[in-house]
Amino acid sequence: MLLRILSISVRQGISPKFLSGLYIIECQMRRKDRKVWIRDMAAERIVRLFDLADESFNDDPGLSKRYVFLARRIGMRHRVRLPPHLKHRVCKGCGTYLVPGASSRVRIRGHRVITTCMECGESSRRPF
Repeated sequence: MLLRILSISVRQGISPKFLSGLYIIECQMRRKDRKVWIRDMAAERIVRLFDLADESFNDDPGLSKRYVFLARRIGMRHRVRLPPHLKHRVCKGCGTYLVPGASSRVRIRGHRVITTCMECGESSRRPF
């Protein structure tokens, strides 16, 4: 595309150096827009990694743990919080992907939901 624009501009009398500078400016994003774009992309990747962790849990729980680790690392690098519905699916002690009945035990006591990890024994309490 740049070569095509350059060849047209030479015929019209515009110098290629000037035009290439214009072309580069048009393709760049503003810094604020770029940050927003990167954070949106990171959020999409986090959700995709949790989907992959859910799909691969039955076959290889270690692989799902790795997907969760990568998702959390992407979130930390780009300062993107995990959505609450995904945050409750991760053990804070060992980082295991929690699946109720398989890798975690879920109990309701009073007005709380208590989730216990079956690997490390860490329990989390949240309001019901």
